[in-house]
Amino acid sequence: MRRLSRACVVAIAVFALSGCAAMTGQGDSLNLGQGRSELCMPVSAGESMIAGQPTRTRTDSPVTVRAVELVDAKGIELVAAFSAPFVDGVGIGSMRLSDPGPAWALRQPARGTTVKDEYVNLLLEVRRVGNATGSAKSVQVTYETGDGKTLVQRSTTEIVLKDACH
Repeated sequence: MRRLSRACVVAIAVFALSGCAAMTGQGDSLNLGQGRSELCMPVSAGESMIAGQPTRTRTDSPVTVRAVELVDAKGIELVAAFSAPFVDGVGIGSMRLSDPGPAWALRQPARGTTVKDEYVNLLLEVRRVGNATGSAKSVQVTYETGDGKTLVQRSTTEIVLKDACH
């Protein structure tokens, strides 16, 4: 009888945990790039730059950004994440904080941004940490769909910070 009780407790725990794990899934609602690419920015150790990630939905339903993170970051840190509209139909690939473009004045925190069928810039302030080349394999966006599902999706762009880009 005890063995059956333990088996029931284990089965209930496994079921409950698997239900919780299913609440955050792999998403494909966002358009975060097509094919692998690299965004290299010439930056000195300790200096920050802005890396732009054009983003829009692939569906008719808007999504809300909950978190933005760097994936497999080495020698690079995410200082802050913002969103801004495209200005005159133009997005931001990269920019220096000393010479921000017009979209920079329109920025807001990325967390809570609603992404719809028009493009939005995700603007990542990234800093090179140390003298070695800094890199992140991609950008990961956690978002919530209109029906309350929390999903995670990664970009296809690697971010590289180093002394010179060729």
